[in-house]
Amino acid sequence: WKEIGPVPQSESNNLWQNYHFYVEKFFDIRRINKELRTLDLKKNLEQKIKLCETAESLLLQDSVNQSFKALQQLHEEWKEIGPVPEDKKDEIWERFKNASDQINQARREYYDKLFEEQQNNYNAKVVLCEQAEELTAGKTAESVKENNEIADKLTELLKMWKTIGPAPVKLNDEVWERFKSTLDKFFTAKKEYFQQVKDEQMQNYNQKVNLAIQAEGIASRTDWKNATEEILQLQQEWKSIGTVPRKYSEQIWKRFRAACDKLFAAQADYFSNIKEI
Repeated sequence: WKEIGPVPQSESNNLWQNYHFYVEKFFDIRRINKELRTLDLKKNLEQKIKLCETAESLLLQDSVNQSFKALQQLHEEWKEIGPVPEDKKDEIWERFKNASDQINQARREYYDKLFEEQQNNYNAKVVLCEQAEELTAGKTAESVKENNEIADKLTELLKMWKTIGPAPVKLNDEVWERFKSTLDKFFTAKKEYFQQVKDEQMQNYNQKVNLAIQAEGIASRTDWKNATEEILQLQQEWKSIGTVPRKYSEQIWKRFRAACDKLFAAQADYFSNIKEI
């Protein structure tokens, strides 16, 4: 403007007025833009301060995982917020980063401790596996009492197992299958054994029913010598037969004994009457 020469006098003032108007408008816009940018930077700083405060509050939460998850969301929000005043840029980032580092460190320590606990749980479960295997290995229980004793001990081991927390994920299923297979194998064998015992006891019961029937037949005879010998023989056979189901035991014994007593009572009465004669 200054380098350009003079213009007609009649246009000089009008041109200057227009030129001056647009120069002032430019500086007004520049000033407004600067003020808006300053406000925008201040607003961004306020938002980032709030994010810092939120991140710092996460340090007080009990759940490390929830804190870590919330922190990831805060970082996403941080990225969406624009710049802050240059003199606050490093300070606000260091504050946010410090809170983030503490949360990340707490998470690492949590998982380190969790892994150590899970490893200890695994070691404890291996010991229970070994104890269960020792209880059931190399032999088959040969009596109801022994079966029940082993079953009780295995049940106690299972109760202990339930009080122990999980092992590491890659080992948890493996050690459980080892323990469970030992228990399953024993209790399957125990079930088969008890079924066999039950079957044998029913066979014994049937044999004793047969002896009771024979004894009842003999009880009414009067050939005392032969009848007595046969009854005594039945009693010997009775003793050689194993146990019967508990719910039938007393009933069948009373039936057999009643038949024997009937014969001996009749025999005693007969000979008593002979002596009196």
